[in-house]
Amino acid sequence: LETIKSNIGITNGLSFDNKNKMYYSDSLSGKLFYDNRIINHYETKIETPDGSCIDKDNKYYSCIWGGNRIDVYDNLQVKEKIKLPFLNPTCCCYGGKENDKLFITSSSIVNCEGENGKIIII
Repeated sequence: LETIKSNIGITNGLSFDNKNKMYYSDSLSGKLFYDNRIINHYETKIETPDGSCIDKDNKYYSCIWGGNRIDVYDNLQVKEKIKLPFLNPTCCCYGGKENDKLFITSSSIVNCEGENGKIIII
């Protein structure tokens, strides 16, 4: 085994693009990486990147824990923000017959507004 990166708090958002380059996030620090370089730093301590996926067009979808949304990256920049009916999205993936449905899970937290602890399909 070869250590590529150390001192990561909570590893999340592991996804590989069509160039075999890896996205990942450190949810504890709020940093989002691509090919081992920081592409975004969520500094609010309320919002942090969590689970992720990549679509057929090579866009990266990052669930933003505490942000009730998914940030969609295209060419390493946030190009879209998908608002969600719950505060803490945890993971997402594409599925369905045509692989065109975005499945999103959320955390179940007591005393938190919204439809927490559910799976939604967009």
